[in-house]
Parts: sequence; structure tokens; C-alpha cells
Amino acid sequence: VEGKHGKNDFLPKKATTESLSHLLHQALSSSDDSILELALAVKDATIRQTSVDDLTGEEATEFLNKLTSRMSRKPTRAGALVPWITTLLQSGKITTVAPLIPLKNLVNERVEVFPQLLQLDGRLSLLTNMQ
Repeated sequence: VEGKHGKNDFLPKKATTESLSHLLHQALSSSDDSILELALAVKDATIRQTSVDDLTGEEATEFLNKLTSRMSRKPTRAGALVPWITTLLQSGKITTVAPLIPLKNLVNERVEVFPQLLQLDGRLSLLTNMQ
């Protein structure tokens, strides 16, 4: 929709529980990553919780796999993905251990490197404070 100044005046509506639930179901059933990304952009904890509660166990497992895969490919997204992962884990929808193993391995990989990063940060702080 073009506005008065020739710019796109389309403003997406704020997500509701119903719309996010629908987006998640659609994204998971069609394996549409672009729709899933729209859903992941929602930060409202209540809407996130209710939408996860609407998932079937199978959808929840698939969703966890997709979240784990995204975090593995792009660790900088952890801040945005961890609330979704936490909500999924707390929902009780993941009823078997198998989908948790890749996530546990990913977290272990990150945690193993953390002490080395802290040491490096300390050294860098010392060097930058000396100047």
C-alpha cells in the first residue's frame, strides 16, 4: 500500500495469541522458515507461552529441533531463541529425551569454551587498562 509520500505504509499488526499459534502451526506443517522467523520475532512471554501450549507434542519436538539448529548455526541468536526454548521445555510437550540430546550437546560445546573466553577477556581488560 503506497502512502502519500510514495512509501510503503503497511504496518504489521501486533501478534495475538491466536495469530501466533496459527503462524507456528503453519510454519511447522509446511516447513516454511520465513513464517517461522515471523513467529520467532514475537517477544511477548504470555503470547509465546499460550502459543507453545497450543502445539502438539510432535510439533513441539519439531520446533525444538528447529530452534536448536538455528542456535547452532548462529550462536549470536541465543538471546532471542533461549526464551522460546525455555518455554518449550517448561511446557511439558517434550516427552522423550531424544530431542534434548542435540540441545544438550550444543550447550555443552558453548560452556566448554566459556572459561577460555573469560581468561581472554581478563587479559584484554588488563591490556586496554594499561594504555
